[in-house]
Amino acid sequence: MSMQRIDDIYMKLVRRMPLRPITTIDQHKRAIDVLIELGIKDHSMNRDERDYYQVLSNLVKDYEETKVLSRKPSSPQEILRYLMKEHNCKQADLVPLIGHKSNLSAFLAGKRNLSKAAAIELGERFNIDPRLFLPPLQVIPTNSRR
Repeated sequence: MSMQRIDDIYMKLVRRMPLRPITTIDQHKRAIDVLIELGIKDHSMNRDERDYYQVLSNLVKDYEETKVLSRKPSSPQEILRYLMKEHNCKQADLVPLIGHKSNLSAFLAGKRNLSKAAAIELGERFNIDPRLFLPPLQVIPTNSRR
């Protein structure tokens, strides 16, 4: 393979996903898609593709460590607010998924929980696990004595 061809491949990758710090969910998703695509090639990657893969992997790791792993667990309301911001959604955009504007407002204010059906709709809308929109399961220990 000629040097010009290798440079073209590398630049095509950089145009698709620049090697810059990842700061949003969309950038993270795009980076993961590129890594998966390159990972499938594994043994047939050239040196430039391997270098690109390694640098992009490090950028993904940095993002995940700072944005995902270092955070305290988020409430369902915080998760939805974050997703709305990242996806440029307004409450009105989500009302058809929830059922009523008052239900969505009460949920975001922390005054009520979402129904399982609404959580599933939101999970499908944002392509995430719907359980993130439900309160954590509270396990109450049973009395072992009878």
